[in-house]
Amino acid sequence: MKFSSVFAAATLAMGCFSPAMASNGPIDGIYSCAVGSETTFVALNGYPDGRTPYTIIAISPATSFYGFGLGQVSGNTFSGNTSFNLPFNFTFTNGGTGFGGTVGVVVGTTAVTASAICSKIW
Repeated sequence: MKFSSVFAAATLAMGCFSPAMASNGPIDGIYSCAVGSETTFVALNGYPDGRTPYTIIAISPATSFYGFGLGQVSGNTFSGNTSFNLPFNFTFTNGGTGFGGTVGVVVGTTAVTASAICSKIW
């Protein structure tokens, strides 16, 4: 039940970033991501001009990081800054069904650069 509630809230929140619920781009969706030693879920919803917000969906109190970011998609690269003003840089693979790269996250009160590998699940 908790996952369903958080998933629904995150989906609704992502709808606020664009006039439509989703622009139906090839990268829009929910991704399962291994970030450092943790697994989390990330929602992407792109604008037609390439700007793309993401939201980390924390579905457990044990998730040590959270946040969102706004970046630009150009070709197969997605880069920008997080809500903590830390950089992220990802490369999409397999036509947008996955991506990997680095992201600045805050764990506790410490900013770190973490590796992320993500696979599209929805």
